[in-house]
Amino acid sequence: MGAGRLRFFGVTLLAICTSLAGAAEWHGASYGGRESDQSAVFVDASSVTRKGELVRFWTKTFFEAPTGTGTDEVDEYTEANCSDRSSRSLAFTIHTGDGVQEVEPDPDKLKYNPPGSIFSEVIGQACQGSWLTGIVANPRGYAREIFKKPN
Repeated sequence: MGAGRLRFFGVTLLAICTSLAGAAEWHGASYGGRESDQSAVFVDASSVTRKGELVRFWTKTFFEAPTGTGTDEVDEYTEANCSDRSSRSLAFTIHTGDGVQEVEPDPDKLKYNPPGSIFSEVIGQACQGSWLTGIVANPRGYAREIFKKPN
């Protein structure tokens, strides 16, 4: 088994243990996107850990309409740099009408999130521990309500 695969399994095990340790505390973190690609992103505040400028956290992203690949929800465990807003996926799950697909992300692939972008907002909130909303018991339902409102 390769080092990348072992790292993936280790992150997955960590994620399972984290979720079993306590209930998730989902908070609204960012809403918006292009007119044809509206999304709502929630962060599990109970999953946020920080060491120096690096922060790790779980997100749930819901799309108003399924993407071109049929994706309507994405769960992601992210590591981000609070200083430069770069991030990388450590675990990634795609939800479609056909089911759930685990994706093995490339942990060496860094993404830059420019100021004002949806994920830059999410990273900023995870780094500061401040959220757009209080705890949201049903993120999917909350996202549906957001999508009903005119922008």
